[in-house]
Amino acid sequence: MDWNMKVAPNWFNNMVDSPIIVNARADDFYKQPMLYALTHVPKFVPPGSVRVDLDSDDDYRIEHVAFLTPDVSVVVILNSISAQDCVPRDYGKGSIVCVCNATYCDYVEPTTTEQLTGNVVRHYVSAKDGRRLEPMTMEFENVVEQEDIATFHVSRDVTYQEIIGFGGADTDATGINLLALSEDSQDNLLSAYFSDKGIRYTTIRVPVGGSDFSDHYYAYDDDHPNDVNLEYFNLTKEDYVYKIPLIKRAQELSPVPVKLFSSPWSAPDWMKTIDTTTKASSLKKEYYGVYANYYVRFLDEYAAENLEFWGLTTQNEPGHGLTYGSWNSMGWYPEQLLDWVVGYLGPALEEGGYSHLKLMINDDQRINVPDFVKIYENTSLNHYASGMAVHWYFDSASADILTQAHDDYPDKFILYTEACITRGSTEPAVTLGSWENGEKYLSDVIEVTNHWVTGWTDWNMALDLEGGPNWANNTVDAPIIVNATADEFYKQPMFYALAHVTKFVPPGSVRIGLETDNDNGIENVAFVTPDNVTVIILLNREDTVLQAVISDPVKVEEDTITFSVNRDITYQDVYGFGGADTDATGVNKRSLSEDAGDKLIRAYFSPEGIGYTIIRVPVGGSDFSTHFYTYDDDHKDDMDLKFFNLTEEDYTLKIPLIKRAQELSPIPIRLFSSPWSAPDWMKDINDTTKASRLDEQYYEVYANYYVSFLDAYAEQNVEFWGLTPQNEPDHGLEYGFFNSMGWYPSEMLEWIVGYLGPALDAAGYGDLKMMINDHQRTMIAKWAELYKNESLSKFVSGMAVHWYTDQDSDPKILTQFHDEYPEKFLLYTEACDMNNWVTGWTDWNMALDLEGGPNWVSNYVDAPIIVNATADEFYKQPMFYALAHFSKFVPPGSVHIGLDTDDDTGIENIAFLTPDNVTVVILQNRESHDACIQKLIVVACNGATV
Repeated sequence: MDWNMKVAPNWFNNMVDSPIIVNARADDFYKQPMLYALTHVPKFVPPGSVRVDLDSDDDYRIEHVAFLTPDVSVVVILNSISAQDCVPRDYGKGSIVCVCNATYCDYVEPTTTEQLTGNVVRHYVSAKDGRRLEPMTMEFENVVEQEDIATFHVSRDVTYQEIIGFGGADTDATGINLLALSEDSQDNLLSAYFSDKGIRYTTIRVPVGGSDFSDHYYAYDDDHPNDVNLEYFNLTKEDYVYKIPLIKRAQELSPVPVKLFSSPWSAPDWMKTIDTTTKASSLKKEYYGVYANYYVRFLDEYAAENLEFWGLTTQNEPGHGLTYGSWNSMGWYPEQLLDWVVGYLGPALEEGGYSHLKLMINDDQRINVPDFVKIYENTSLNHYASGMAVHWYFDSASADILTQAHDDYPDKFILYTEACITRGSTEPAVTLGSWENGEKYLSDVIEVTNHWVTGWTDWNMALDLEGGPNWANNTVDAPIIVNATADEFYKQPMFYALAHVTKFVPPGSVRIGLETDNDNGIENVAFVTPDNVTVIILLNREDTVLQAVISDPVKVEEDTITFSVNRDITYQDVYGFGGADTDATGVNKRSLSEDAGDKLIRAYFSPEGIGYTIIRVPVGGSDFSTHFYTYDDDHKDDMDLKFFNLTEEDYTLKIPLIKRAQELSPIPIRLFSSPWSAPDWMKDINDTTKASRLDEQYYEVYANYYVSFLDAYAEQNVEFWGLTPQNEPDHGLEYGFFNSMGWYPSEMLEWIVGYLGPALDAAGYGDLKMMINDHQRTMIAKWAELYKNESLSKFVSGMAVHWYTDQDSDPKILTQFHDEYPEKFLLYTEACDMNNWVTGWTDWNMALDLEGGPNWVSNYVDAPIIVNATADEFYKQPMFYALAHFSKFVPPGSVHIGLDTDDDTGIENIAFLTPDNVTVVILQNRESHDACIQKLIVVACNGATV
């Protein structure tokens, strides 16, 4: 039970906080986070509920409890103690600010490497709708590439610059605003920038003396003209009260060293030549040595306070002081700065023990970079200068300027050292909640880091509600705005925009490749941290939600095998997968009840089945018939084929199965025919059980016989897609214990060119796909020789292949054939190696009985489906499901595409792209269970990622 529901008077002045705060003067009340936190319990856990166990191996610091309510609902309440949410306030300027005070400030716990094991991704989102660094855990998974979704490919092998750091400036204005808050609020503000729970700034820019963001104009030793020995040089109140304490507190909060670098705005006026009209000024040459010593004295005084610098710039905006001096400034032409650095500052730094500091020239706009790059040509300057400092105010100029500077002097780094949102003459300096300003910040960081910039330092870390103090009234906006009266500060969208970089990209990170063919307007950059964490930053500046895919080929563990899909590499089109409509298949299907038989056909051809799209149809009988037969085999010398007729097997077994399959299939089924034998009276040996060949005198009759078969099926509304001239023509040359007929390639050439081809053309079947061989792949080479005959090549479309000697022959035979005759397809027609240009795979019998038949010569074999007629059931074997991985997911019209790996560890693999642009990857591990591959990933190199 809570205490006060709203805060009331307390006679002892023992004031406390409460879930609701009343503002009687405004007739308002404010519901605090406490109210909503409490709501999670009383709203969902009514009286009578019982607490139940809620266990976890690792709660990741999530407090938890569970209850069972009287209506048997389980209520689980979780409280993450690892982060605090933003307390939003909307000033009507596009988005919200997050309000912090002495007791509360939002923060985000750092992501640990332990949280990123396996395929885990930690995703942080900030959005115009009020989300601020909202975390979510995701995992890499299979997705299909879509043209309208931007896909970004991570490439750690492509590396660019190392990151120095990100941060802000310790101006007097920052210190003044910090100290205007209570001590607890101060701690929260500095923690927001520098702590592990904050956004982890790692650089601080320190003005040497005053800047316009001071409450008055000053430099060191400015009250003692001609003090050439700097006897009166001292730090000021601003150093001791504002700058130095802030730096030390930041260093205490930061989990990593904070890099300090200094920038002077102006020498004391007595060292300068000043234009009385424009106030433009420059250092008098007689003070070059004195001013170099002045800079060293500054470093000495800070060292005496135990503050060591990492770097320095020679002058803030040297171009500014050449034209006007409305605030602290001093102008330098590049040649003048060259003389001063080489002749005075460089030697003074070395003598003072500061030669290790990173000296940066320019410290001005991008457009000035080419002029300052030129002075690198001076060997002495090159010795002293480590890099180029750049400001963002004229970043409308091409960022190629930065890349050119890097290309010209790759050993010199580029660091952005100042940025802020300036105001127009009639606009307020501060726009609380401007989402546009946040976008500008992050967009600039992404752009410049993509052009070799090694870090980005913002200007003031904290300003007041007017954007100051600034003695010259040059007020601007800042990531944090302080309301001292309310003892609170407001973290603006700019703060969170920077956080997406500063919090996750520590010093020592390296920019890496992030490529895309179409970014859809999503600005992007990627880094890998010293802890080997990949950080990807994406910015969508559109008002609509845009989807993006991250393709990371190395988001895997060491023992993971990686296959890379490459859709740009394409091979053969796929014709389909299927089986043979043998008499045995029909006999076994009919031996089942009508419902069971229909389920068998559905298993192969329906949408819920495995998607067969090819049927091979024997022309007459085969060994998988109940007896030997052909058409017209009882009427010797029936030259006109008057007695040619289909048989009972066609009408009761084959044709009904084909028609039912066609009804079930959502796509057309390709039928192709294969003859086992001509009638015995047409052959040179009239004995079915012996080797035989077609008698030459019957070449024309047998061609017409084949056409009659096609005609007879056409009368039954069954149309064919293709045909083979002979099943296993070499078999009949050697032995003939079942239906067979032998052909030498030269004989087949003569028959096709002189008789079968013309007969098919004459009958209207010239468009059928004729395939020669229809036998083992070891025989491809000799049959391929026939293609050299132009007349045969006109009639023949492809090569049919059987698989029975595939274990003993090199699959490269297939590729060799394709390479020699790329216009001729390869189709496996009897139970293939799809990786070698084969366009499809047709199994033999679709269904056999428990003995592997019927087969009239007892040549029993196995099949994907085995029928048990007695039990009125059938058994789908592993073969069935093995084929299903192809036939179900790789429809006709699919294309074999690239799938590469450095080491497949014995995993057989292939990939296809379907007509619907779906990528199908098929993998087979034939190792034993004990040697099972534990981890596997498939990566799309130009598309989706797992």
